[in-house]
Amino acid sequence: MGFVSGIVLVPLYLRHIPADLYGAWSASGNVLVWLTLVDPGLSAVLQQRVATAYGQQDRMAVSGWIVSGVWITFVIALVVLLSGIATSFFIGDWMHLPPTIDQTALVHAFRWAVLGSALMVFSYSIYSINQGLQSSLAIGLIFVVASLLRLVLVILLLGFGFGLLAIAVPTAIMSLIMLCGNLVYLHMRLRKDGVALSWMPTRIRELAGLISFTGMARIGSVLVNNLDLFLVVRMLGPDNVNVLRFTRTGPELCRTIIERPVTAMQATLPHLLGSGSMDRAREIILRLLRLCIWVLVLCAGGFLVFNDDFLRLWVGGRFFAGNQVNMLLILSFFGATAMSLLAGLCFSAGDIRGTSSVGLAQGFLYLPLVLAGGHWFGMVGIVAASILSLLVTQGLYMPRAIGRIFSVTRGHFAQLISATLLAVVAATITCIIFWHLLPAPSWFAFVVSVGGFAVCYLAILILLSTDARNETRNGWSLIRQQLPI
Repeated sequence: MGFVSGIVLVPLYLRHIPADLYGAWSASGNVLVWLTLVDPGLSAVLQQRVATAYGQQDRMAVSGWIVSGVWITFVIALVVLLSGIATSFFIGDWMHLPPTIDQTALVHAFRWAVLGSALMVFSYSIYSINQGLQSSLAIGLIFVVASLLRLVLVILLLGFGFGLLAIAVPTAIMSLIMLCGNLVYLHMRLRKDGVALSWMPTRIRELAGLISFTGMARIGSVLVNNLDLFLVVRMLGPDNVNVLRFTRTGPELCRTIIERPVTAMQATLPHLLGSGSMDRAREIILRLLRLCIWVLVLCAGGFLVFNDDFLRLWVGGRFFAGNQVNMLLILSFFGATAMSLLAGLCFSAGDIRGTSSVGLAQGFLYLPLVLAGGHWFGMVGIVAASILSLLVTQGLYMPRAIGRIFSVTRGHFAQLISATLLAVVAATITCIIFWHLLPAPSWFAFVVSVGGFAVCYLAILILLSTDARNETRNGWSLIRQQLPI
């Protein structure tokens, strides 16, 4: 769904919405995310706490966490809604938009997006509770149905000339469907598991203490991930928002895919640790990290070689930010994805305070770096600021936290570093081979080139790495077991 929304629909947006208005809309999304700072990351805490209590088979604790979480989430969603409506009266002035942009259309769409964000904040907490109850299949189906309906509505409304409202209104409808669907499923699960809801004031206090730390992490995360486009629209103009946003679209979508296994583990891991299986948990995460590293290096090399071709075929070559910015975006993508994988594992294991504090530290360091970088070096400085802040904060903390929490030894780290270096060597050789290819004249030629790049990389990696050969044999054995032979 993310691929369709982030890639397939964008040319359709640009066909029905003026490019400068769409750039302003993208920048207004940064402002909308700032409003959600009133949500201190409650859904992640709820998932971790409910999953741990469920693994310990403590129904009373499960009940207390759910009731407390739902009440707090309702208040947060209401604050998001009210603050967003108030902000809508000033959003055009904050972004210094030129008079050629239809600010009325932007404000109307922004208000619908505010409603969708408030509903999404509420729905994600219920979603996370269901995740904690190990209900991934059912809530996944709810998400797919809501997302498909959103896509259909977006296409229809764009065709009928609704402009930005064609993006904002379906998102609000999707959020409402997700909220209602997850509430109905939660009610069914609680009845099936015999969990009677009860008010426990102590859980409110515990949640308040935990989300005070996750709230700090949210501030840092929002600063790092949602300040750059706002600064670009103010310093470089709305058109450059599209340049930066589209150039990094591919890496961002790949990041969500690479992080998906760890995201899925965030409900399973605390359940596993709650049942006392630390050795099994360490074995799983080390293998998972190795596989994610291989895919991460593959994607980084691919975007180094093919991102300009991708943008030329997708939205036009004028939206490519240049090789220098592209290289920095790839470095940022690599570092941010690696640290996010480690942070997700640490958070799931209960290191809520540590991961939250280092996230806040990164945000505070990023703020002066991005302001100075944007002023002195433009887009290059804005992108480089995220890399520097990441290295100094999460780069120093996360590996040590993984070692402490999961008893990962230096030998284990040496194996992960070795796997990374071999993958980098394989990617470097592959990039050299494919670097001088002629620009792909069509999507078919582009897909063939990317497929050849992936096959070449995997072949070299298998030749270099014993672990890769073992994983290949294991994967082939699983496939043969499923074949009707």
